[in-house]
Amino acid sequence: MGWHCPKCNFMVEDGAFQCMACGYHQETRLILTSGVGNKWRTLISAEITRRTYKRLYPDTEHQYIPRNEGEHPFSVIKDAENNWFLQVNGKSPVAVTLNGNLCDPAREYLLNNGDSISIASRSDSSRQVAPLTVSFILKDAV
Repeated sequence: MGWHCPKCNFMVEDGAFQCMACGYHQETRLILTSGVGNKWRTLISAEITRRTYKRLYPDTEHQYIPRNEGEHPFSVIKDAENNWFLQVNGKSPVAVTLNGNLCDPAREYLLNNGDSISIASRSDSSRQVAPLTVSFILKDAV
């Protein structure tokens, strides 16, 4: 069935969150899913802390996330156009990868459905743990 873009009235295919004609993006919830199937959802920008990881990985993987205030590995940022970004915390003692590639704290990374975010060693970024898969649902969906 699809939906009509409220900005340009273009017919957008069902399951798409963005209008290909004008770039309008429907408001979505970001969902991070752990390798063990636990989910964390948000409508707003947030720091991803040890507490978040403990919900996603209650057994052992959260041990890799620093406890100290201000040392969270990354944040998820929502912009005014309803796009979601990954922003790495340069003060964290652990590194972050997006789809297996080491992230630079000096830039933001656009998040797409199916992306994978992992914690990595700063000395060897190939050593990655606690993967999180990115997905989205419409804001009003349950």
